[in-house]
This record gives sequence, C-alpha cells and structure tokens, in this order.
Amino acid sequence: MMVVPEQNTGNGVAERRICPMQRDFDHWLEQIGLDDFVQSFADAAVDFDVVAELTEADLEDLGLPAWHRQRFFRAAASLGGARSSTAAPDSRSGLRSAASGSAPTIPLVRRQMVVLFADLTGFTRLSTELDPEDLQALVSEFLGTVDTQIATHGGAVNKYLGDGVMALFSATDCRTVDAARAVNAALAIHASLVELSQTTMRPLSAHIGIAAGVVLRGPTSGEHIVVGDTVNLASRLADLAPSRETYVSETVFRDVQQQFVCRAQPTIDVKGFDAPVTVWRVSAARGLSWASAD
Repeated sequence: MMVVPEQNTGNGVAERRICPMQRDFDHWLEQIGLDDFVQSFADAAVDFDVVAELTEADLEDLGLPAWHRQRFFRAAASLGGARSSTAAPDSRSGLRSAASGSAPTIPLVRRQMVVLFADLTGFTRLSTELDPEDLQALVSEFLGTVDTQIATHGGAVNKYLGDGVMALFSATDCRTVDAARAVNAALAIHASLVELSQTTMRPLSAHIGIAAGVVLRGPTSGEHIVVGDTVNLASRLADLAPSRETYVSETVFRDVQQQFVCRAQPTIDVKGFDAPVTVWRVSAARGLSWASAD
C-alpha cells in the first residue's frame, strides 16, 4: 500500500496521509460492500497491486467471513487481474494513472442516475452443493434473467459481479421516471426468478438495492466506471435486503411512493453519509397483487 509516512500535526497526534491510489482502493472496497474492512486492508498494506495474489487464508487473516471472501474474489475477478497497471478511478478529479501518479487525463462527469444492485441469494450455499460446472450454469441462468428484466425496463447493466449485477437507469431526463423503471425492474426480477426456479428445480431468488443521486461516470479500460456515494448506498441496500426483497433509498422512495407500496425500515449507517440513512422496502406496485405485498 502506498501510504505517505505519518506526520505529527503539532498536537501530538500522528496523521496518516494516504495517496490517491490507496483512496481508489478504499473506494472500491466500499463499492463492493466491504466498507467494514477498509481499515483491515489498509493495516495490512493491501492495494490493487497485490489483489491478484491474495489467497483465501490471507482474507481469513484479515477477518473476512466466508461470504465476504467470496464477494471479494468475485469482484476482484471482474477487475481482469490487471488493475495495478491500468487507470484507477479518482472520484474527485478523474482517472489517474496508478503506475505513474500523473495528472488526470480523462475527467469523470457528474450525472444524475438510478443505480440498482441485484445479488443471487445463497451463493455460498449453492457453491458447496453443486459442481463448478452446474454452479456456473445456474448463475448464468440467474444473470440472464436479471439482465433481461433490466433491459426490458429501460436500464443497462454496468458490470457483472460474479453472482450479481450492477445496473444503471438514466435513459430519460427525468429521475422520477428512471426510479420507477428501476423499481419495476426489481419487482419483475423477483417474479421471473420464481418462474425460473420451476425450471431449474432449485429455489432461486435475489436481494436488491436501489439508490438515486449524483454519480461520477467516465470511460476506462473499455468500460464505463461509475463511482460515488449513490453507488455505495445501492450496494449496501442490496446487502441488507432479505431474499426476494427490494430496499430503496429515501430519494427513490420520494420519487416512486405514489406508484409503489413502500414500508419504512430501520435506519442504517453508511460510510460517507453524515447521518443514519432511511431505508424503504418496496413490496408491490399500487393496485396490483404481488407475492411479497403486505
């Protein structure tokens, strides 16, 4: 990890200054739902340069439970194994070369977006019950179903995260419309997975999180990187949502409350937010019956 040596602030307290690349790695950990372990990785001097070399035992030593270790490896695989030699996102100024530390050359653009995360429920259990080939086939069926519903409702998959999907809804100039499309996509995903389960002979379900707000977006390594608190919040909501449920942020709730039945949930603490975050569970479109409606 590239950390500037500790400096004394003059009041007897040592201050650790972290370089931009390390901040990028910390932000990546937060985006994949491992914000509780940012300090553990920092203390062990882990950054993008050594991600490809980490083993199961290494992550266990860092305190990651089995499910979080699986999450880390799936997200690391999506980096393509060459993150240390490619551009890493700097959420304040653009894309900074990790190798040279040079000034940004491609700016990230601020945009209003609705971000959806959908994760397969019980992946760890499935991985212990199925052969790798059967597991891969099952996950492919799941991702195909999720992808279809996202596209049908006007969204676009930004990236696949092993057994999960990150999608963006920004096709219109009206965030309220995009939020409604995202929530409709979530409900359709849940319903489609019930049907898919009858074909696979295994109960498949998802837990989904949706947040809306300003993100920073820009091209890098052939894809569009999207970062910001909105992305972190959507990922966190997906982690918290139970099987076959969709959790949305306060902003999304305000945009869709006239169209969907929503129930308030306990507030949560999310890194990057000064106050506890209000969470809402979406159960059904108003006037329609759905399996999880109250």
